[in-house]
Amino acid sequence: MTLEEIRKLADAATPGPWSWNSYSFIASYTAPREQLENFWDGEGDMSELPICRVENTVRGRQHGDETFTTWQRANAEFIAASRTLVPFLVDALDLALANCDPKVAASIRETIASAAKY
Repeated sequence: MTLEEIRKLADAATPGPWSWNSYSFIASYTAPREQLENFWDGEGDMSELPICRVENTVRGRQHGDETFTTWQRANAEFIAASRTLVPFLVDALDLALANCDPKVAASIRETIASAAKY
């Protein structure tokens, strides 16, 4: 995946910044109600759009298991933070690559392309 593809992936996602709820492990986007009208047909002043919920679904483990609760919290925090971090890091890397030796930049871009797979 190239830096341009990573940027497109980030740009296509729900705008940020995202936040996370430490009780329910939900990453969400908070916005003015007008911006979320298409997502909400109920009453009230909804201003939060859930992005994802991090579940503790490991078979044989209780939901209160401390290790998995720690992972849930870390995963939710990482997902929420990635919305602003990924575009920032792509921009910073682009700037750094534009100011370094072209051969080094090409090598770094190749490394990113081969490593950035999901």
